Amino acid sequence: MSILLFLTLGFSLSITDDPNYKHEILFTNPVCADYVYQEPVEANDGTMLSQKTKNAYCARGDAKVSGERENSPQQRLVDVINDEDTSEIFLAFLSFSDKRVLKALCDNIEKRDLKVTMILDSGTDKGTADKLLKCQGETSQTEIHYRGEVSGIALAHIKMVITNPNEEVPHHLVFASANLSSGTVLHHENWNFMTLSDESYFMAAHLCAMNGMLYHADSGAEFRAFLKSCRAEIASEPEEDATVYFAPAEGRLAEKAMLDLISRSTDVKIAAHRFSNKKMIELLGLKLEHEGFTANLVVDDDIYWAMKGMTIGANTKLEARHVDSLMGLGLEVQFVETNHYENLLHHNKYMIFELEDGEAVFTGAGNFTGNAFSSNFENFYVFSQPKVVRAYQKQYEHVLTDLSRPTEKMPTRLVKPVSLQ
Repeated sequence: MSILLFLTLGFSLSITDDPNYKHEILFTNPVCADYVYQEPVEANDGTMLSQKTKNAYCARGDAKVSGERENSPQQRLVDVINDEDTSEIFLAFLSFSDKRVLKALCDNIEKRDLKVTMILDSGTDKGTADKLLKCQGETSQTEIHYRGEVSGIALAHIKMVITNPNEEVPHHLVFASANLSSGTVLHHENWNFMTLSDESYFMAAHLCAMNGMLYHADSGAEFRAFLKSCRAEIASEPEEDATVYFAPAEGRLAEKAMLDLISRSTDVKIAAHRFSNKKMIELLGLKLEHEGFTANLVVDDDIYWAMKGMTIGANTKLEARHVDSLMGLGLEVQFVETNHYENLLHHNKYMIFELEDGEAVFTGAGNFTGNAFSSNFENFYVFSQPKVVRAYQKQYEHVLTDLSRPTEKMPTRLVKPVSLQ
């Protein structure tokens, strides 16, 4: 793939001024059966619980109904693939196992010779990708590249889709907290679907990252040098209300942006999967010690059980201690009860900031860890448009109200529920 040249069209410094701008923010919010206890389980406050939190705890049997909803991320991703204007598609994810996405890609390869280029992590299971390679069009243009585990690059953890990357036409741009796995349907995730001109700086930066991952990924240093030079050649000015950072090259800049937003905020709402970034934890602790600052955290209940000495998910006792220490300083925490028996997760990664001069959202592929900002292929974003902030605020309130429990309402014992269906 060649690197596109970018022309200045005189856009202002808001991404919304791109004449092709569209931005739809979707959350998986799966619709699931009731999962009940065979006998009531006592909560920490002494009340009795009859079931897991509705639509928080799900099973793989819930996938079809959830995925085929009109506004599900999986359905929207299939819509992007099926769009007759999509002649070529680039996808980069840690892993790929979604059968419905596989079918959509294969159908379009076979029916209209869709060109597919995919990047996956070098350590991922290759079964679904190998099936994709067997799908034949007239010219058989499918390419799958495996990245990561080289000097300066650990995981290829980025999550990104671009349509028609080598044409000077409006592009669909997709980025998410999720992988092409249960992350399209059953994990609790956030997905962003945009349409942009390639002349916008934001879009052009994504094309730079794509080419860097494809052709300049033998080391972190090589990727960093390429990304810097490619960004320098973008003719358009960066937008002020939408910023993207690509780790590892720009991971420290992303971390600095996140920490600066925390530092300037009067309130921060955090939705997290992993929770171990030392600088973030230290700064939150300092902020919580002073009046005029509040913070709320929503996490998977594997952290709750880790606080009780049990390891049932990705989060460790160390991460649980971080959360527990911040709770002692006033951090309000609620837990999303997920199905660890089937490796389903609360996998969101975003923060919502109330600032003295406005509001902002920090989101992306990366977890709130050290490696996410220093070693992995990741994409991080800062948005300040009111529409984007409102979407994340609305979702956060939904999670607090409907999908999570505070400590006092959590069960005292880990008991596997059963489905009523």
